Amino acid sequence: MRAVAGENVLKLTRRDVLSLGFGATAAMLLPARPAMAMGDAIAIYTNGVVPQAASAGSLRLGLPQIIGDARRVPVVLEAVQARRLALFAKGAPSVLLADVRFGPRAGARRFETSVRLGTQDTPERGADAVQDLVLVAEIEPNRFVQLETAVSLSGGGYAN
Repeated sequence: MRAVAGENVLKLTRRDVLSLGFGATAAMLLPARPAMAMGDAIAIYTNGVVPQAASAGSLRLGLPQIIGDARRVPVVLEAVQARRLALFAKGAPSVLLADVRFGPRAGARRFETSVRLGTQDTPERGADAVQDLVLVAEIEPNRFVQLETAVSLSGGGYAN
């Protein structure tokens, strides 16, 4: 590239255009960053503290029994007491599906949203796969509990 003296015009040579084209092509061909493993994501979320199994009734992950749309699965995250809640899905393009923080004046520790489950490896209609979900709650600083469940991805519909 060179600027012409006395003008505010930038002229591109054929070599410049080819260099830009090859550079853009090379950038597109680079492998995408691999998805983070669920265990690593949970360790980062908890600052290395290993979450304990949740006691009965202290955490709830509400999922419909069967749903037909893989791109929009309604979920309900609930905790008896929690400062933060996070939902993780193994094998999803983004392992962390939800991260919710509750303030000191929050009443019910409940959050409803829709998430996308499944992976690029999810089988076509008629085949079954299972996706693991983990709900992690921070009860107090550096004390975490978790609830694990498996969701059956059955041919476009879900059943847990």
